[in-house]
Amino acid sequence: MAAGKGTRLKSKHPKVLHEVGGKPLLAHVIAAARQVVSPDDIYVIIGHEADRVTQAVRDSDVGFVLQEPQRGTGHALMCAAHALAIKRRERIRVVFEPDTSKMRTELADAPQAPLRQYDYGGRGVIVEGLSGGSSVVFYPSGRAATPTTITLRNSRQERWELTVSIIGRVSIQ
Repeated sequence: MAAGKGTRLKSKHPKVLHEVGGKPLLAHVIAAARQVVSPDDIYVIIGHEADRVTQAVRDSDVGFVLQEPQRGTGHALMCAAHALAIKRRERIRVVFEPDTSKMRTELADAPQAPLRQYDYGGRGVIVEGLSGGSSVVFYPSGRAATPTTITLRNSRQERWELTVSIIGRVSIQ
């Protein structure tokens, strides 16, 4: 994920473009990922200064998913699931586990092999409600199987809703 601003760094550069050993941090992450999977299976979630980020790793042959606007890691994961379903031509399911404060993406036809897991409990985020069940399936057409609203609350007691429409659009309010 490379969509964040890196505001705590107090830098004019996106955090993934800071250099270590003469290369941007993101280039190191992509190189490590290429040791495990093909570049065709690597996607970078971009947002803040997306053009600069894509330009910096343009020769890496990886895919990009635009998160616009940037609304946190959970939102980024939903945007990525939507884009992956379309690009991979496979059904992608996002599963929320409210009791364990975890969220994962998986192929809908292979639920025992998560593509990505995220533990949002460490960030003080709690899932308060899931209107359409504990998962959302995105189809290759980009549509969502079940429109749903996920109500979230953070440690400051701020609430917001992550909504997935029938056309697969992910929005946060």
